[in-house]
Amino acid sequence: MKGWYKIQTRNRTFYLHEGLNGTKRTAVYTATGKLLCRFGKPGSDIRPGTAKGDNYCARSAKIKITPHWTKSANWWSRLKWSCQGSRSVSTALYMGKAKKVKQPKWSS
Repeated sequence: MKGWYKIQTRNRTFYLHEGLNGTKRTAVYTATGKLLCRFGKPGSDIRPGTAKGDNYCARSAKIKITPHWTKSANWWSRLKWSCQGSRSVSTALYMGKAKKVKQPKWSS
């Protein structure tokens, strides 16, 4: 899933850059290009909707989300794993909300 993705959540638009520096890490940017956070373990394999996904969601559900949820790597990672509570409910990354887009102008 390398490349740029656009996601709209909670009435806000974000851009995700998958495959940072040849790894599987992901960076989250605002619509204006401000870097919010980076998340993901290099070399990890994310498979939502599986037992592995359920285990991750159960562990990460215990981590408190701060009021600044856009800067929370846990919040974004749970979205990528398609977590609802302690279960990974969908087989699509980001619950199917992310759409592949061209590289934004501000990123060059």
